[in-house]
Amino acid sequence: MVLVIDIGNSNIVCSLYDESKSGGNEQPWTEAMRIVTDLQKQYYRYLLDINYYLNDFFDNIKSVIISSVVPQLTNIFLQLCQELFSLTPFIINPSTFKKLPIHVPQPRIIGSDLVANALAGYVKSNDGCIIVDFGTVLTFTTVNNKDIISVNFVPGIKTSLNILFEKTAQLPKVKLDTTDSILTKNTKEAINSGILFGYGGLVDRIIQRLRTAVGKDLTVYSTGGLGGVMQTYCETPMEYNLFHTVEGLRLIKTFF
Repeated sequence: MVLVIDIGNSNIVCSLYDESKSGGNEQPWTEAMRIVTDLQKQYYRYLLDINYYLNDFFDNIKSVIISSVVPQLTNIFLQLCQELFSLTPFIINPSTFKKLPIHVPQPRIIGSDLVANALAGYVKSNDGCIIVDFGTVLTFTTVNNKDIISVNFVPGIKTSLNILFEKTAQLPKVKLDTTDSILTKNTKEAINSGILFGYGGLVDRIIQRLRTAVGKDLTVYSTGGLGGVMQTYCETPMEYNLFHTVEGLRLIKTFF
């Protein structure tokens, strides 16, 4: 098994790739751990987390890949893997991007998650694609002619929902729930419909503008926790895969 540790600003996610299921009908990926990113958390606390969530898989883990946008935690997880698995992880960093089949502009600035999204999309569609990632930040990564030609950022859906509550005096904090109607009867429905239909239209519009700018009907892939939900609210057809990013991280290592 390959263990991919994706250290993000909001969550740290550990996913396992089972090579024996590759190419078959079974999903080769399993999400084994998802915890909140906490810069105040010490080494031994993360050690307890890994032990708790991954203990059943220890003997099967043969390699580890680490992607991190939180430099303060990178070394902690490097040491954890060396101690627990007796393995030296492959750490994705700007120097690794040079060997990829796509050109990565500003490699020291762009996030490894965006590069992973781009590579996974490129492998599926060499003719160009857009990857929409519904995360803490809603991102649009456009690939064309073996080049990441654009990245666009929008505050993520849950991020906007939280800000709406934090920056207003009378609006309550509500749980994001799906809705079939744009017509609403109360505050909760008003917030949910506005967020979901609003973001659906936003996603469609940005994709339309990107396709027009490139001059191609680019294939669209989506990922992120809310990607499956948002397919209902977007008119643009897109192929959703929760594991798109970690698959891209795994693919990066295959070029070494």
